[in-house]
Amino acid sequence: MATTTAERRRELRVSELERLRAGIGGRLVSVQATPLLGGIDTATYRLAAVGPDSKVTELVLRCYRDSERERAVERARRDEALLRAISIRFPFVPRPVLGDPDGKLLGEPLIVLTWIPGSPSRPPRSMTARSHWIDEFARPLATLHAVGASDLPTGIRRDEPAGAVLAGVEQRAKDDPISRPILAALHRLLPGMTLGPPSLLHHDYWWGNTVWEKGRLTGVVDWSSARIGDPRKDLALARADLAVSFDLAATVELAARYEQIRGPVGDLRFWDLVWAVVARQSIDQWLTGYRELGLSSVSRGEAQARIAAFAKQALR
Repeated sequence: MATTTAERRRELRVSELERLRAGIGGRLVSVQATPLLGGIDTATYRLAAVGPDSKVTELVLRCYRDSERERAVERARRDEALLRAISIRFPFVPRPVLGDPDGKLLGEPLIVLTWIPGSPSRPPRSMTARSHWIDEFARPLATLHAVGASDLPTGIRRDEPAGAVLAGVEQRAKDDPISRPILAALHRLLPGMTLGPPSLLHHDYWWGNTVWEKGRLTGVVDWSSARIGDPRKDLALARADLAVSFDLAATVELAARYEQIRGPVGDLRFWDLVWAVVARQSIDQWLTGYRELGLSSVSRGEAQARIAAFAKQALR
């Protein structure tokens, strides 16, 4: 984790707020900032920008506090270019208002975005509510994957080939009785892998990166990992997260609803197993994200057991 929770929650100084006001422009009188929950290597603030007529405009400030400065600069620059391009085609994305990848305003790379009303909504336990929730959760993902490579900025990164992804995952994998059969299965599946049509991937699509209002999913945030690649990889990550934060049945329901919108997706086993290995490596970060958004009922042991069950489902 690049920064501590305290660093990501610190109050902005008066001088920093004044520089933000000047940078945003529009004859603003003042800007106030409130730290928001969520995020591992970025600091996110809700801004209240007050105009000369006392009208308040809500905005979002994202500061990139990565431990490597060059990486933070690149992420801020890439996010701004991507969001400007896809906001025309994808209704669930915030629009950039100000970009400062070089950190001239606050000393760290940042972007200011339009505010999407609402907040993350964790999966409900009610059977009636969960069906609606999964419908809402599947819809933006399917819509996103209709955005092809030709619709995107030329500089957007492309995902690694499946073999390179497996090599990277294997290098960081735990050597334990659960990971070993998963990795063996991935090697068996790799030669027969055929990639889906390249499309825009969010590459971190889980409910903590979605915004809901009045029971409707209204926005998708945190685009720092976006890239062009196989849409099944995105779907598989969302399934892995639901396996941990919800249950296995939800992973099946999500895939079924996605297919109703986009059509058959084909074999998900390879990407399901990739994310199962990643989840085992990153479970402490996942649990930190859950706790910050109010889901504290999943213990570390239970989370690991759920990941193992998700992998077992793919290994059948």
